[in-house]
Amino acid sequence: MSGTKPLQRLRECGHAEKFSVANHYLGFYNNVGVSVTYSHPGCSIPLESLIYNALRKVIEEHPILSAIPVDEHTKSPYYSRLPLIDLRSCVLIVERANALSGVSSCDKELDAILSERHNQGFKQEHGARPFWSLIILHSPECSNHFTASFIYHHALADGKSGLVFHQSFLDALQNLDRTHPESQPRLNADPIVPSPSTPLLPPLEELHPLPLTFTYVAKLLWRGLFPESDAGLWLGNARPTIDIDRSSPDTSLVPPMHHRSLVLSKEVTARLADLGRKNNATMTATLQCLIAAAVFANLDEKQWYRLRAAGDISLRRFLRLDSRYGPVERLMGVWASQYFFEHRRRRRAESTADAELELRSKSEILQYFSWSEARSVKAEIAKEVAKNLKNNPVNLLRWVPDMIGAGLMQMGKKRRESFELSNLGILRPFKASDDDQDAENRQWSMGRCVFSQSVPAMGPAFMISAVTGGDGCAVFCFGWREGAADSDWLAAVMASFEEAAKALALS
Repeated sequence: MSGTKPLQRLRECGHAEKFSVANHYLGFYNNVGVSVTYSHPGCSIPLESLIYNALRKVIEEHPILSAIPVDEHTKSPYYSRLPLIDLRSCVLIVERANALSGVSSCDKELDAILSERHNQGFKQEHGARPFWSLIILHSPECSNHFTASFIYHHALADGKSGLVFHQSFLDALQNLDRTHPESQPRLNADPIVPSPSTPLLPPLEELHPLPLTFTYVAKLLWRGLFPESDAGLWLGNARPTIDIDRSSPDTSLVPPMHHRSLVLSKEVTARLADLGRKNNATMTATLQCLIAAAVFANLDEKQWYRLRAAGDISLRRFLRLDSRYGPVERLMGVWASQYFFEHRRRRRAESTADAELELRSKSEILQYFSWSEARSVKAEIAKEVAKNLKNNPVNLLRWVPDMIGAGLMQMGKKRRESFELSNLGILRPFKASDDDQDAENRQWSMGRCVFSQSVPAMGPAFMISAVTGGDGCAVFCFGWREGAADSDWLAAVMASFEEAAKALALS
């Protein structure tokens, strides 16, 4: 496709985008995934035609979907636009071998697909196919109930943008349902989609000044020269040392990633959210403290009494976007950063509420959980948000001249974080406009949602990606790299987390 003439050059990648490009090039981080189950009471459109027509609308709405990073191996990668997208190159329709077993059960077939895809990048047929794919899992001869798994390069979009893709996809399905009620079976299933001419959104640094103070930078330099003690801090095993040729990295040498999911029922999820509100915490803070408790419960208490957690923060609220781009809630981009929090193993109840919880609880794991600590996590997140991106870690990327070199320098060193939690919150449809007369008659709906991603090879010992779908169930994808932590140990951590979450919901 691209051999006949050069691709249209768009803009240079921004600093955060270059970071993702470098990690993809080295095989340290491959992609992000958001999977959603869709249902309709009686859609008669053939599945392939349905998917192709809906995707045509989504691609037209989001120009980043027709862009690919070019020159990933250099210090100045940029985006180019594919002239067209052949959906046969990026859409895979798979028939399920078995029906889903229950409302609160894991989707083992989806898990298998995600495990495979998160270990693959987008280097094949560069310039001929987009840097994303859509995998459709469906039951035999059924087009009105399917799971759509959107897998994409992190330089195209962040986790929240994966939700935006599905919100746009739902709108496209609803419009097909509304616009073509009688001609549905005759819809065009042409797989060739011309790319839109819409310009890409500006990079993060053009949407915010990203200020840094001298005091903040000096403090970081001091910590680099005189690092804090790691006594009692569990960080998993050291980052791997890989014999990588920078000019042509063999990504198969990077330790593979493992993936497992866990589902909390609608009732448990709602109860945890309600308890968080009653105890002046948030769902993210509650989950993070439950994960920390599960880890402490599976570590030697005499040797390990500290955990360092990282969490994602969406930067959308801070962006200074021109109104011509539309509401930021409907846009796709790379706008995320992190906060950090250190957990300490509890020796005693820190408040009356915590003491009462210990007495009521039937789970020993909750002895390591504290509502006081959950409030502290909430306060730390609020503190980071209140800074309005001042002295944010993402602001430092402007001073990294060589992202690939910086990534290679991390090999063999201690990890910085014990675990990372990325919680996308609740997936909801776009809010209908006031003049939408058919809003109440729309029949497509979104159910289960699964957020998953590659684990950075030089990142934390393990990661948890969380989201709550339209079915009300919170889904947690645990991911780790081979050698970062023992798989059986992490299985025990997952079991402890599930036990603690259910016990807390019953308290």
